[in-house]
Amino acid sequence: MFWVAHLDHGISATHLPFHISASIALGLLAYLTRSLVPAMIAHGAGDLLLQPAYFFREPEFVWKALSARPVWEDVAATLPEKLQIVCGAISPRHAFSDGPFQIVAITAWTLLISAALTVFGFLRLVRESRSNKA
Repeated sequence: MFWVAHLDHGISATHLPFHISASIALGLLAYLTRSLVPAMIAHGAGDLLLQPAYFFREPEFVWKALSARPVWEDVAATLPEKLQIVCGAISPRHAFSDGPFQIVAITAWTLLISAALTVFGFLRLVRESRSNKA
């Protein structure tokens, strides 16, 4: 829903991994602190940090991520073709090479790692809450 709420800002499907990660982080912050205030402050701080990229296109790596288009655009028409391009683009080798898929690979691996850590964190929370009830 965080991604959907930002669709009016020129956001595309390429921003979905970032917004999922931000949603997880902000939601976890609100849950752990039992208050929306820290998450609101973090969201505002993030917006302030992104403003130079929107207005001045600096730092360049942030602007590239913000203005990215889908890697399959103008290359693939069918879903299988798109999936093949995406799977090739997220190869770990692309994260360490300077090329058109570098940001895609870094974003995808950041999302996968943060998702795995989030699942691990929630499993620990469940285990802790069950042991506290006993």
